[in-house]
Amino acid sequence: MSAEFSESRSSVVSVESAATARLGVALRLLGQPDHNGGLGRVGESLAPRLSKLPGFSGYFLIDTGEGVMSSIGLFDTSTQANESTRVASEWVRDEKLERILKNPPKVTDGEVIVHKTNGAVRA
Repeated sequence: MSAEFSESRSSVVSVESAATARLGVALRLLGQPDHNGGLGRVGESLAPRLSKLPGFSGYFLIDTGEGVMSSIGLFDTSTQANESTRVASEWVRDEKLERILKNPPKVTDGEVIVHKTNGAVRA
């Protein structure tokens, strides 16, 4: 299986003109979540890589149950969001996680309509 991510549409919606707008990139991962290894290393190695990318605003990994995980990355522009997808795909290959993913992650993206946090995000 390839670590390349499949996209649900061919291009990313650009929100570069709106000063407070963000672009959200969501990945849906089917596999066997292993919080102590494999996907559990996201906080140790992938999240720090993503946080160093230009335009980074936030990253969340959610265990939705029954072997499905979703991640959400927030960036300023479509170019930055596309780069985050490339970095994540490279990380999956580097960590040899293809074996636990049943299918390539499905990528969806679009303009973030509401973005509100209290500044206290925990892992």
